[in-house]
Amino acid sequence: MHRYFNYIKWLFWKHFPKTRPLHFRVKGRIFFNIHSVIQLNVNSKIEIEGDADFTSSQFFLEDTYLHCSGNFITYQTVLNASSSTLHFGERVHFKNAHFHFAESHFHCGSNFRVFNGKWVIKKAQINLNDYFLMAGNEDSGLNMSEGSLICGKNVSLHANIRILNGKMKVGDNSNINKGAMVSCMSSITLGNHVMMSYNCVLFDNNSHPVSSSVRAKEVEAGFPNGTKLDYSTVKCSSVTIEDHCWVGLHSIILKGVYIGKNAVVAAGAVVTKNVPENTLVYGNPGQLKPLGHLAE
Repeated sequence: MHRYFNYIKWLFWKHFPKTRPLHFRVKGRIFFNIHSVIQLNVNSKIEIEGDADFTSSQFFLEDTYLHCSGNFITYQTVLNASSSTLHFGERVHFKNAHFHFAESHFHCGSNFRVFNGKWVIKKAQINLNDYFLMAGNEDSGLNMSEGSLICGKNVSLHANIRILNGKMKVGDNSNINKGAMVSCMSSITLGNHVMMSYNCVLFDNNSHPVSSSVRAKEVEAGFPNGTKLDYSTVKCSSVTIEDHCWVGLHSIILKGVYIGKNAVVAAGAVVTKNVPENTLVYGNPGQLKPLGHLAE
């Protein structure tokens, strides 16, 4: 332990003048791989308690407080933070994932896991609870800007999620499966025990202006290759999916929809209107049918 701590301290002072404040506290074991690059700026602090393993990782922290507790493991992970507060609970896992934080708050419960995920977060807030999992392939990830994501316990997100000035809340024991796409610019709420299957689409907005002339200007400006779009004219309306709902694969849920408790969205359904509780919605456009005894 003493040998590793000396190496860490030497690395910090190598990159920054000694006049800059540094707070570093470790309890238990910690290991920094030789490929790790860790930089701290003014008023930064790191506190690690319990096991930690930073394998081939890079951290760029500025005016940031980072607290990691128990069994914190990374693998080829890049974590950038600026003026942010980050807090992890016990048994945290990162693998092949990279995060970018700016003026953000990031809180996790125990057993937080990320595999092959990509996060880009600006002026956003994330609050994750126990047993959160975000895993998937290159098409999955989290892109946030001035929004918030709050998850309950035992939540699994394998989707491509984009939050822009919106608020997304996911209840306990809910999951969104691989290939799904979620776009939140207003408000998206998933209750407890919500199951969303493969390749679903969930939008609380029109994504682009309805006006053809405005869309033409977007393309002329270079969309989608890095062009910053003006979303002020994009229509948005909140989406709510209540407890114990099942959303079938390849289904589409559009803005302004409320889906009641125990409802089922059939595979391939396109939902544009409210769905009462204990109801099956199927087809395009969506048609309603009571579930009857099947909802029990």
